[in-house]
Amino acid sequence: MSRFFRLPLVLSVVGALVVAYALGYVLTAERDQGRARNAGVYIHYRIFRHAWQGRFFAPAAWVEAQVIRFFPRPFLSNPS
Repeated sequence: MSRFFRLPLVLSVVGALVVAYALGYVLTAERDQGRARNAGVYIHYRIFRHAWQGRFFAPAAWVEAQVIRFFPRPFLSNPS
């Protein structure tokens, strides 16, 4: 198999794995949000059924936290 045929195959497999990981993160966790008592901050959190899911999806949670940090408006339920 030539190098030019292998690269698209590898990229498509890696892309499919990343999409599956992201969908797993979004679909397996229960998402909630609210104001923290006496802190004056609005928080978002996800609850997993098992501890291993929280550890497995920690990188995705970090990426989500960075997105919320820089673009919070789409994640707010009510304008504040």
